[in-house]
Amino acid sequence: MRKILVSSAAIAAFVAAMVFVPRASAEVGVAKFSLNDTISIPIMRKITNVYGRTNARVNYHVIEKEGNPAPIGGVQKNISIGVNNFANSDNSITGECRVALQYLRFSKVGNYALTIEEASVDDPTNYMQDTENKYDILFQVSNVLDSNQNPTGELRVELMDQLYSYKENAKVPLVASFEAPAIRTYISLTNQVKGAGADADKVFKYAVKMSGVGERAEIEINGQDSQVEYNGETIMTNDKYVATGNEDTLYVYLKHGQTATIGLRATKDGENSMQLPTGLNYTIEKVDANDGYAVAIDDENVAERTKTAHAVGTDDFAITNATTIVNIKDNSVNTGVFVEAWPYLIIAAFGLSGFVITRRIMRSF
Repeated sequence: MRKILVSSAAIAAFVAAMVFVPRASAEVGVAKFSLNDTISIPIMRKITNVYGRTNARVNYHVIEKEGNPAPIGGVQKNISIGVNNFANSDNSITGECRVALQYLRFSKVGNYALTIEEASVDDPTNYMQDTENKYDILFQVSNVLDSNQNPTGELRVELMDQLYSYKENAKVPLVASFEAPAIRTYISLTNQVKGAGADADKVFKYAVKMSGVGERAEIEINGQDSQVEYNGETIMTNDKYVATGNEDTLYVYLKHGQTATIGLRATKDGENSMQLPTGLNYTIEKVDANDGYAVAIDDENVAERTKTAHAVGTDDFAITNATTIVNIKDNSVNTGVFVEAWPYLIIAAFGLSGFVITRRIMRSF
């Protein structure tokens, strides 16, 4: 296999212009460089449906295409993009890496291709792999000719000015663009009351503790009344929570029959966008557990429950992401009926006793 050699003039041109034309060796001589080709090909990876800080890694393979005239030396076969930044205003984030070309070596004339494809993501629970996009980097290797148009024994390598896109089935600019959404989910909390002594209008307060939500992520909370009365205080509830990136605690206030959803956002096109990472560890706890109500979470007599959120559509989603809390009060309470009716009951009592006394007097004669 022949190696690429670079002249001092070519090095100077590379430093100044950051471009190259690979030069491959043939049986004799050294490949020539042209200043019209690029030294590397950018891979751009866009992740959509992300909120707050995102930390992901995507891996790529660069593969020699079958049918090349000869093996290509110096191929950078494995490349990764690390993304660790805050999402843009459109809830997306983009990372970049580059396929280096300056080390490639060619030994025969003909047309060559290197295929770029997405190999994997390091966290497939939270990030989808782009399996649709794939690109070929195209090269043309030809003989260097002398003044008589005879091969000199040296080869010239030219990088084509476009990539071939498998998805588009067409030539595209020299940028390999990949895109796939993050996998997100949401959780819900339903409040119920039971028992003869339960007050259906009573407001219950719950703490939802989460860890692993991206810093600055705005998490939407739906299903609460905008204003509630809790323990004698008027409270304006929050419909949005901004995560810190560490352990976060948000509060929801619910009456009987209400359900709060956390991390489910209605978009402008009428569809829902989910905001919480899958695999999220969270805890739901009833605040003020000594309010006279027995509490059961998911049919278990506890005031606190820890879960791990799963993706929508998984078999156990209804268990891992949805929580039902029942507050039970069975003791009798003064409903006010006795207070309002007591005068009539007294009159009735006196009337009955008078009737009994009169009958006894009549019998005595």
